[in-house]
Amino acid sequence: MFRRIRARLTYSNVMSTIAVLFAIGGATAYAANQLPKNSVTSKAIKNGQVMTKDLRNGAVTGAKLANGAVTTGKIAGGAVGTGQLGANAVTSGQLANNAVTTGKIANGAVTTGQLGANSVTSTQLANNSVTTEKIADNAVTTGKIADNAVTSSKLAPNSVSGLVQVEDGTITGSDVLENTLVFGCTPLPNIIEAVGAFGPIRVGEAGFCGFVITTGSHTWAQAVAACSGIVPDATLPSAAQLEQLAQSAGNQSPPTGTTGIWLDSPSAATPAVWTASVDGAAHVSAFTSTPITTSSSGPVVCTYEPASKQG
Repeated sequence: MFRRIRARLTYSNVMSTIAVLFAIGGATAYAANQLPKNSVTSKAIKNGQVMTKDLRNGAVTGAKLANGAVTTGKIAGGAVGTGQLGANAVTSGQLANNAVTTGKIANGAVTTGQLGANSVTSTQLANNSVTTEKIADNAVTTGKIADNAVTSSKLAPNSVSGLVQVEDGTITGSDVLENTLVFGCTPLPNIIEAVGAFGPIRVGEAGFCGFVITTGSHTWAQAVAACSGIVPDATLPSAAQLEQLAQSAGNQSPPTGTTGIWLDSPSAATPAVWTASVDGAAHVSAFTSTPITTSSSGPVVCTYEPASKQG
């Protein structure tokens, strides 16, 4: 058969065949340039043949990107701005150490819930930033108060008690203002009223106190013992003290308007002591020399220094 075909081959037959092949090939190239729109599908494109130059600007949309396809290396520096971040997208794990500076934090953005325990130290507090409202009740203890920080203007009136806040033996004369020292007259416990006596009576500015025993009759020695039995260092008054006490008592009877009041002074006749009378105007008006063993029915007036009262 090959011999028969070879016997028939001529120059003209071969050239005709080649011409037909070129014609068919030219027709195929022409047909590719004239492909209809959207006629080339994924199957017709060889893998890896679509290059950057083949992509139109804006051709790659979000839908074309596979999940996880955009890695860090694909993102240009500064390309991700606030508008590109989703709500709550940046967590602490995404922030580098010291990345959030003061300028990055909006006013009022950091609330109590954002602060860790013990995260605010003294270096974070601005001067004068801790006001009264920020300090919890009973939070300021002795250790928080600097030495010499509490001045007189910081102390509330009557807030310092001599029995509690002042250490014994620490107040000297230079610590006391002139004419400001005032003593109380009520002994602790107040046994004056408990025994039925009248008092205590503060005697003007003279700096002593007194009380009056209104019941019973007493010799001079009994009167002395009665005074010290109520307030240990109480004694009988001098004439001047008796008048001052009567004036301070405000015409209280007794001692005003009574007689036979034992004084502390002996009379010329020994053993005798003066007793005195107090008129209706609370003045000492008469003296009587009375033997110390005589029982007087007058009231017993007692005086004592407030600094040495019980308690």
